Amino acid sequence: MFRFALKYVQVSPIAEDLVHDVLLYLWERRQDLVITTSLKAYLYAAVKYRALDYLKSQYAKQVYETDIPDVLTAATQADTALQVQQLNEAIQRAIAELPEKCRVIYQLSRDTGLTYKEISEQLDLSPKTVEAQMGIALQKLRKYLQQYWIIAVGLALPLLPFLFK
Repeated sequence: MFRFALKYVQVSPIAEDLVHDVLLYLWERRQDLVITTSLKAYLYAAVKYRALDYLKSQYAKQVYETDIPDVLTAATQADTALQVQQLNEAIQRAIAELPEKCRVIYQLSRDTGLTYKEISEQLDLSPKTVEAQMGIALQKLRKYLQQYWIIAVGLALPLLPFLFK
């Protein structure tokens, strides 16, 4: 089986690992496995498909590593930095436009990482009030930032083909 795997992958340690993987798979599933052909035919087929899977994964890695720099340089780094800056400025404006109580609670939650209970103790409010104010803040931010969704999509768009391979 080792020599058979070696014909596919051309590297001894990898061929050895593939055969070990097949044998381990067989051993772990020995109770549930039903082999309808001869054991020898099953093992050789399993090694073949394991080797082909390995080769496919190596090819996918190679294509990904060679293509992604081209995609990232298609949208220049300056454009991307400008878009990120615009989005950050929009987020800061949206936070600044929140009602004072919402803004304070939002900033305590997001910037300092306090829990709702800690915020309620610090501001002498009930936890339900803090929760309600956070809901209002998030709703207002979502509504304000809807107009900037195109920038966020533009930043993520070059990476989409690689996320869904």
